Amino acid sequence: MKKIEISGNQKIALNQIESLIEEKVGQKIIVFSSKSIFLADFNEIKKEFLNKFPQAEKINLKRKLPATLVAQIIERKEAAVLDFPEKSFFIDKEGIVFEEVPKEIEGYLRISETSLNQTPGLGEQALKKELMASILEINLRLRDDFKIPLKEIEMVSEERLNVRTSEGWDIYFDPKKDIGWQMQKLAAVLEKVVPAEKRNDLEYIELRFGDFAPQKYKTGGGAKE
Repeated sequence: MKKIEISGNQKIALNQIESLIEEKVGQKIIVFSSKSIFLADFNEIKKEFLNKFPQAEKINLKRKLPATLVAQIIERKEAAVLDFPEKSFFIDKEGIVFEEVPKEIEGYLRISETSLNQTPGLGEQALKKELMASILEINLRLRDDFKIPLKEIEMVSEERLNVRTSEGWDIYFDPKKDIGWQMQKLAAVLEKVVPAEKRNDLEYIELRFGDFAPQKYKTGGGAKE
């Protein structure tokens, strides 16, 4: 008796996976008047599966005697919520959107995208891998090293991220430049120029240019170095 063993799926329904595999195996084997899963075209199954289920990052298939097809599903993990004016999506660490979510969802890093001309489809690359890596590094460093939780990251352009802190002030990063160096400048400013008691009046700290990190306060003048 033939059998399909499926593991690793949490968001993708078991019966949907079984139906797709059985359909693809059935299409292949009719030519041979046989129902042997050992004639299944794994490449075709993988291609169809990933096209149908954008939540999946990968599917591994193998045959096991006497007559079992083993399918291991690796689902995408949400790294952040990517917000557009009309819709919001889970996005993974590779920059791929894979699931629409309610606008009011909470508990995730939020990235506001204002530079794209249109909303991407599920399974599409919305942000470049390198850009996502920079965003995740910024979030991790601010949270763990500076103890500054983030409210939102606004994608202004490929050269500018407006990082909004939960304290009510912004940090401007260039994700294409050395994040480590920009963090060093931020550390120096927060230690020597803008201690915790002054942050309520802070509007932003600019980290994108040269060796300087100008600051601007909400009241009382322009940027200071």
